[in-house]
Amino acid sequence: MKIINKDLTLRQLTIGDIELVRQRRNDRSLSKYFVTRDYITYQHQIEWFKDFDWENGYYWIIEFDGVSKGSFFVNKFDKTNRSLYTNVLIFDERDSGSPQFIRASWLITYLCFERLNIKFLTSKIHKENISAIQNDEYLGFKITGEEENYLLLRCNKESFDKRRVAFRNLFFRKNNSISIIESEEVLFGQRLNDSIFTI
Repeated sequence: MKIINKDLTLRQLTIGDIELVRQRRNDRSLSKYFVTRDYITYQHQIEWFKDFDWENGYYWIIEFDGVSKGSFFVNKFDKTNRSLYTNVLIFDERDSGSPQFIRASWLITYLCFERLNIKFLTSKIHKENISAIQNDEYLGFKITGEEENYLLLRCNKESFDKRRVAFRNLFFRKNNSISIIESEEVLFGQRLNDSIFTI
């Protein structure tokens, strides 16, 4: 599946992406914020990819103008509460907090609430990862607690909708057309067919 808006493409992680993801996850400037900071070998990454639970999660690669710039995954799908855990990995720390990644995060959050019927999203962010905290707060996430050096955040559709018009005007005013292609997938009980829609 691919989700396209102008220069932004969100596509499913493939076996060809996992070495780049592994290298970025092992980068100390990024991994210092992770809950798990152990060095990841190529074999570990292969096993992780084979074991990824696609029924209860999804992993997107974020591309701008055809260049892979980061990843966004959702997992831990709770069928009863229709909730998901979210996480973003930016491949270059210099891109942290950039409007591009806020737009990508907004688009996936929109997809979760509007097309996948998710009721709320959660995240866990290191207290020193200020740009990631701000990014989530821009989307409507609110801090609900702490766990050692991490903040626990949560966002529901109501909180997201309060910021929706402002975000749409800021990031999608000139091009609000979204295409979903190469789909025919069922995610979290919802079928996503190829389509073009506006936001």
